[in-house]
Amino acid sequence: MGTLLGEGKPAGAALTGGFDWVFWVCGTIALVAFPAIATLLRRATRPAAPAPEAAGPTDRVKELVS
Repeated sequence: MGTLLGEGKPAGAALTGGFDWVFWVCGTIALVAFPAIATLLRRATRPAAPAPEAAGPTDRVKELVS
């Protein structure tokens, strides 16, 4: 807003120009964020089932109880 006021623009036009600039910056950040979010969500998926050779804590408990 200070730059537009320094150019002699009225306060309303300077304020609108500032909001217009911020709108484009936020839009650009959002467009960059969507692929980043999609990548992070894909990495967070868990495998469908544990490997058969991996003994979990419940298997050890079953052995002790038997």
